Amino acid sequence: MNVALAISPAERRLRDRIDELEEEVRQCRDLLVPAEILPFDWGLEPAQNRLVIALAKAPNGYLTHEQIYRAVSMYSTESTVRAIVGIQIHRARKKLASRQITINTRWGTGYEMPQASRDIIKAAIRFAAREIA
Repeated sequence: MNVALAISPAERRLRDRIDELEEEVRQCRDLLVPAEILPFDWGLEPAQNRLVIALAKAPNGYLTHEQIYRAVSMYSTESTVRAIVGIQIHRARKKLASRQITINTRWGTGYEMPQASRDIIKAAIRFAAREIA
């Protein structure tokens, strides 16, 4: 006797939502926890390295404050997000300016990296990977 277990609509919605969230977590890990590194002589701290690579890999080079914070830190409290992100952005901008890499502010929402800057970052990642290999 083959009896199919009935799933209620509420349970189906919850299972679908869990699937969506698991996929979102996977995508965030791929985007925000890069294995790549930038050249050591750029002088970026680990958090700045993660921030710059996350912006370079983001769709259209844009991430919200919260997404950048998650790329930089493993911990999150709403009150500290903007301050920590702002400090890391400021420090990274200073170190990257001489390489013609810019990070623009989208007031009230986040930051974006222009395509030309993303191209420089991606080339540097390839170069750094060859040096390590």
